[in-house]
Amino acid sequence: KDPVTIEEEASIENAADIIRNVDFNILPVVNKDGEFTGIVSVSDILDALREMFSFTDKPIRLEVQMAPDLGLFDVLHLIEANSDKVLSFSSAPMDRSVCYFWVVDCDLGRVEKVLTEHKCKITVVHS
Repeated sequence: KDPVTIEEEASIENAADIIRNVDFNILPVVNKDGEFTGIVSVSDILDALREMFSFTDKPIRLEVQMAPDLGLFDVLHLIEANSDKVLSFSSAPMDRSVCYFWVVDCDLGRVEKVLTEHKCKITVVHS
């Protein structure tokens, strides 16, 4: 009767929120007149987010246990200096001393050496 839809101009983030909140796998797309123009699926959203965050470059995830005297941005700058690019980073929700960095073309040996010199522990997870 009242279908849940999304307009063509809506962002991919909006589509992801709607699909997540209503627990759907697909979402009808409509134009400004409310006419059906297509669908967006969970796979479409994942593909768009991978593209948006450049995850098509096969990133490496670094898990870093930070030293007490370093902050997230200190560690980020150390990694940035030894990587082609840092795609994304975040801290663990339960333990702010653990951070995750997704990097491309990283000089792992150099990053490990630099972070170890700053008393950080690093775990490398290849994707």
